[in-house]
Amino acid sequence: MYKSITKVIYYGSIILSIICTVALFLNYAILPTLENEFKWIRRESRLLKAFGKDVLELLYLEVQTDSEGRRRQLWDSQPWDSHSNAEITELLLDFETWKVETDNVVLRAKPCVEAFVKYRREFHTRLYLVIKYRETKRIKNLINKRLELKQSFPKDIYGLLERSRSKLRGLQEKPIAEHKSVSPRPLVFRGVPLVSSLSEIVNNLITQNQDLIAGMESEIQFVNLQLFLLQAFQKDLEDVELETEMEKAWVDEVEDFIKDVDHAINAFKERTDYENRLSPYAYFWIQYLMLQKDIEWINAGFSGLYQGMDRYGFKFIRRQKQSLPFQNNPVPIDDTISVVSTINLSVVNTINRYLNREQDIFIDVALEVRPLLNQLNDLCKLFEDPKATEGVNYSRMAWLEKMRCISLEVKDSINNYINSAQDRKNHLNDTGPRSKLSLEIKRIKHTISLLNKSTKVYHIEVRQKSSSIIGFEEDTHELVSQLTNNEDCSVNSIVGMQGIGKITLAKIVYNHKAIVNHYPFRAWVSVPQESNDVNALLEDVGNQVLKTNESKEEPDGKDYWINKMNKFLKERKFLIVLDNISTNEAWDTLKAAFPKTTNGSKILLTTHSRTVASHANQNNTPYQLRLRTKEESWRLFIQKVQLPPDHPSHTEALKEAVERCGGLPQAIKDLVDKISGKDVTALELRRVPINQFQKGLSETLENEDLPEDLWKCFSYFRLFPRDFEIPTRRLIALWVAEGLVKQSDVEKETLEHVAQKYLSELIGLNMIQVVQKKINGKVKTCRLPNALRELFLSKYVSSDGQLADHFNKNDGSFAHIHGNNTILTDLQCYKTFVSFMSFDTREGTKPGEDIGNFLRKTISSGCFKVLKVLDLERVFRPQLPNTIGNLIELKYLGLRWTYLERIPSSIGNLLKLQTLDVKDTYLSTLPCSIWKLKELRHLYLNDIYRSKFANQPSSSSLKNLQTLWGVFVGEDSRLKDVLEKLTNLRKLGLALQLTPPQQRALVKCVVKLNNLECLSLRSIDEMSKPQVLYLESLAGHKNLTSLYLFGRLEISPSIISEFPKSLSDLTLSASGLTNDPIPALGKLPTLKSLCFYSGSYEGREMVCSSGRFPQLLVLKLWKLEMLEELQVEVGTMQNLRELDIRACKKLTFPTGLKHLKTLRELNSRDMPEEFTARTEEMRSKFGMSLPHFLPLLKIN
Repeated sequence: MYKSITKVIYYGSIILSIICTVALFLNYAILPTLENEFKWIRRESRLLKAFGKDVLELLYLEVQTDSEGRRRQLWDSQPWDSHSNAEITELLLDFETWKVETDNVVLRAKPCVEAFVKYRREFHTRLYLVIKYRETKRIKNLINKRLELKQSFPKDIYGLLERSRSKLRGLQEKPIAEHKSVSPRPLVFRGVPLVSSLSEIVNNLITQNQDLIAGMESEIQFVNLQLFLLQAFQKDLEDVELETEMEKAWVDEVEDFIKDVDHAINAFKERTDYENRLSPYAYFWIQYLMLQKDIEWINAGFSGLYQGMDRYGFKFIRRQKQSLPFQNNPVPIDDTISVVSTINLSVVNTINRYLNREQDIFIDVALEVRPLLNQLNDLCKLFEDPKATEGVNYSRMAWLEKMRCISLEVKDSINNYINSAQDRKNHLNDTGPRSKLSLEIKRIKHTISLLNKSTKVYHIEVRQKSSSIIGFEEDTHELVSQLTNNEDCSVNSIVGMQGIGKITLAKIVYNHKAIVNHYPFRAWVSVPQESNDVNALLEDVGNQVLKTNESKEEPDGKDYWINKMNKFLKERKFLIVLDNISTNEAWDTLKAAFPKTTNGSKILLTTHSRTVASHANQNNTPYQLRLRTKEESWRLFIQKVQLPPDHPSHTEALKEAVERCGGLPQAIKDLVDKISGKDVTALELRRVPINQFQKGLSETLENEDLPEDLWKCFSYFRLFPRDFEIPTRRLIALWVAEGLVKQSDVEKETLEHVAQKYLSELIGLNMIQVVQKKINGKVKTCRLPNALRELFLSKYVSSDGQLADHFNKNDGSFAHIHGNNTILTDLQCYKTFVSFMSFDTREGTKPGEDIGNFLRKTISSGCFKVLKVLDLERVFRPQLPNTIGNLIELKYLGLRWTYLERIPSSIGNLLKLQTLDVKDTYLSTLPCSIWKLKELRHLYLNDIYRSKFANQPSSSSLKNLQTLWGVFVGEDSRLKDVLEKLTNLRKLGLALQLTPPQQRALVKCVVKLNNLECLSLRSIDEMSKPQVLYLESLAGHKNLTSLYLFGRLEISPSIISEFPKSLSDLTLSASGLTNDPIPALGKLPTLKSLCFYSGSYEGREMVCSSGRFPQLLVLKLWKLEMLEELQVEVGTMQNLRELDIRACKKLTFPTGLKHLKTLRELNSRDMPEEFTARTEEMRSKFGMSLPHFLPLLKIN
């Protein structure tokens, strides 16, 4: 009996041991492998499902785009090309079948994944997963088959999706649903603290289990590195909206992966409890085996995440508000990168010296060390490239930290190797140091490889949010102000040619927050164009206003709808937008339907006809929508097209193409449609036709009856080269000199003011494009749109009497001006010419010689006797003949940027001269004969070259001067004796090198010039360094808009507060102010630009209080060495667009910048590391960093 029991126990023990062994084998060898298969299926089926949904959305968008395109037929009447994208056509052929079969596979995978989630935790339930092994293999094979078939699809599916969205948005002139089902905070973000804790746990495991993890330290460190980098990327994703199903699926997979890692680490910790219950060998075997398996699947999980992003080609995108002007400047490299680069360079240089100096020691390892140094350099260069790390600030800091650690590890490894090699003999006999170094190099190379891989995967593209307001900010502000402030005016109008953006602007205003709050009731009405039936017109409009669908066919339908709308609107404060009113009759029919109220209700019309706008309200000036500036046009373009990287020549070609659109928004949109997603060369870009852009110009101008004076001024633009940006000051002076401007009846209104009105009128008619604007809103440069040049100038204008040298061999005048064998009799054709302009801007002396020879011959032959304009701006050193004094009718002599060193004294004979411009020349002294020019109105000199007058002027000279700019006033100058008599001065710019009494006397003269609009005073020494500048109160200068002061101000504190309220631009440099000027300057109601340059303020803080600087657009703080704090309170600078801070070394990051809702540009240069980091963080957070743009333009 005893033996039987013993036998039973013996065999039972054997069976139990076998069962336990099988259980251990299943639990710690088979099941982990099987779990990896389930995880792979979960990941790949999830991504496949998301991919299918995204392709469906792409195809749906293409259908919408095609439908919208056919409906509009585009505004230029060209047929809509519904099959322009071969990639979409190719996709349509294969996708439907693939999608059906893929959905079936995903459906089969779903219960498999659910079983894994349900049964994977307990051993007895996990055995169920073994039963599913064969099914798992089948599903995996099916998924691999779907992935293989997917390779036949276009590679850039997500690029196509982005382009389709952009194209449809452009056609609809409104945003499309880009952010459907976006989680306010994606699930992955809840994993950030978990990943952080996992990293700490892994570090503790390494410390507490040294014996157990022997041989696997590097692998565990690699896992920890990847967790560290993943955590940084999660933080970068926190403010990113997930737009595609693939992005959401990838984020969900990361969430599940993190939970799996957490479970594995907790399981390892729980198994430490077995140490006392199992033999040391069994415990070690189980823990070692499981740890090895866990490391393998964690690495496989990371690889799967990387491969998923690479396989499907999707990208995370951070949408930001429109940033800065078109200049695509890279984000400056900050101090962190600089420090890491310095460390890396020091390490590499040190090791290279070792390799060259200690060749015997490194003979066996040099072939391993040198490639490692190259990898270090390549990695450092990668991180120095702003584009490589843009959009991922946390990841960037993590990469730089690891880069720093790697550099130091390399240095320590090499130093340890050198110390271990005591002498050449020991080095040859002992392979230990060499083997150890080889292992360390292998580990470091793998670390570098992981960093490189993560930079490709952990990337967020920064793109602009699509916004129809881009380029219309000023127009929006002006119209919203009109609609919310002027309660007396009941009808406002937006006028402009077809395609200029009337509807776009009206929609922006209609949906503006201030308008929504101001008008409890709003209605948008699209006025029908084809209806001649009054009843039908009122019915259509009435249904849109009342938001009904009623039909009234009785004869009294007109009265019915008029009464119904009056009754409905009478008690309401309303805004009605009537889009596209084209005739006076249409307005006359509709106006009776809108009650006359006193509650501030408004009607906003959009029309291409100024006649209609004026007819609707004769007491209100219509809002003329102008062509966009060069900057605005570029911003409109780049918000719809992603520029190709590293193709500056193509970018220039794109800019040229955009400029040829003439600032017409619809033309820019059309250009985007023509080139987006297509392979185009720079040459093809330059050949994009512009004929289709002329329709709107033609219709508008043919309906305008322009006065003769305005036509003459308009025709003057033909003299300038194609695409030439004409400075406004130059154009207006030329118009006045040629007699194209008539004196108005308005008292004290100068010809220059009338000319400015002419220019504004032409801009309002969309005949002239504003290219650049000054900060104060005035036009800086303008030009004639190319479409208009080609369409109208040859038809309506003549060039008789006006000569323009474009250095074009096809011009009839080319041989006369640039030829060597011109006969004097050939020049007789120029006898009656009134103007000569040269645009020969070639380098070298030849242009100046040609012009000199031509002028000598024409003047000596008796020509140019009635010449009024001689404009040689930017012609290099034209050789002016002494006989220039014979041009007695000359009124304009333009020599700016010619670098002339002298002008003939005979210039004193030009008694009718109105403008003499020698700015940016090397002319140091004007001839004394200048004082004979009693008709002179504008005199531009060069104070940098210390231009001054030759002798004491007469007290009766130059009384008609309006501009005196760039004059150097030294101690021997007698300008102060006559300055106060120049009462017509509008612009005055002086550089002063005077004794204190002389300067005080001069300033007293300046403050008496009450008509000044622009004033610049610079107090300098012999080396042009700042000196004391005396200033008296300018309170009486009610017309002064621009003030520039250079020098240490000797003023009472009250003078700052007495600056005229008309100021729009104020620049202070080297002023040495000690009291905060911001409280006083903040009260200036029209100040738009405020610049504090080097040494202008020496205090510790600036405080911008609430309600101050209501119109300020630009604030610059440069080299204020004592400034420590800039406070920005809520409600201050509510229109600020640009904040530029440079070299303020003690300044902490300004408080309250988040309150500046309109800030578009935040710049910091030569600032402390922490300040720069905060600047980049804010630019990224609030959409001020420089963007990568929307759908990619393919470039050959």
